[in-house]
Amino acid sequence: MEKAVHRSIKLLVVALVLALSFSVGPAATADGLPLPVEWRSELSTRRVWVASDLSNQPVDSSLNSPLLVRMGIRRLRDAGLSGRGVTVAVIDTGLDPTRFLPGTIVDWIDLTAEGVIITDGPYRITDGKVSVDGITFDVRAVPSRSGYLRIGRWSPLNLYRDCALEQVLRGRDPLMVAVTDRKSRGVYDTVYVDANQDGTFSASEELPLYRESQSYLSVYKTDKTSAHLVVVLSDLKANGEVVVLGFDGHGHGTCTASILAGTAEGYDPI
Repeated sequence: MEKAVHRSIKLLVVALVLALSFSVGPAATADGLPLPVEWRSELSTRRVWVASDLSNQPVDSSLNSPLLVRMGIRRLRDAGLSGRGVTVAVIDTGLDPTRFLPGTIVDWIDLTAEGVIITDGPYRITDGKVSVDGITFDVRAVPSRSGYLRIGRWSPLNLYRDCALEQVLRGRDPLMVAVTDRKSRGVYDTVYVDANQDGTFSASEELPLYRESQSYLSVYKTDKTSAHLVVVLSDLKANGEVVVLGFDGHGHGTCTASILAGTAEGYDPI
């Protein structure tokens, strides 16, 4: 078998539908039968089968496999098509960045407005606290040049049903965000997310722009052993009035991007 080699394909995440710079059809043999393909993440030993015929028996995945030879795998390799240095735009439901090696995802652009939060304020900080509509938040860990914060709330349960997003947020209060002028007075440039929804914005809940930091936060149903949703900061607009979160509330985008950037056992990069 050929040694497994990681494909250095960069991903640009755009939440909506899948679009590639090349056409990809379902894996099949020359006889038209579906080809079982095994993909294994380098971050997990869990195996996912990608084929219309979910076989329990892996195929010979070396370049000498009769099935792959009949598919033309050698012609693909001989043409110099390896995937190295290629940036692919994945337009889908988003993705979970914890499933990928660092540096694989280079940017995140939201086209759906699903993660848009319109913030209110600014609200004055008094004794390390901010009160909004009768609710008091502890913001002692949030630095502010002006002494004011913008506050917003996110409750997107109408977007998906019976999926990760609903499982995590169902029955809970809206997810709250705070935007502060951390660097320059009056310039709202830094976002904090009350990920555990305890009314306190902590230093560990700062969420920089993903394209600049590769940062993300996990929002758990109850504790760190329960279902969770991973969110990133896709954009921050209009001097902090508009916060745009990125996430995969469905799972389809994570699966699609994993196929593109994952490691296939026994393959050269393809």
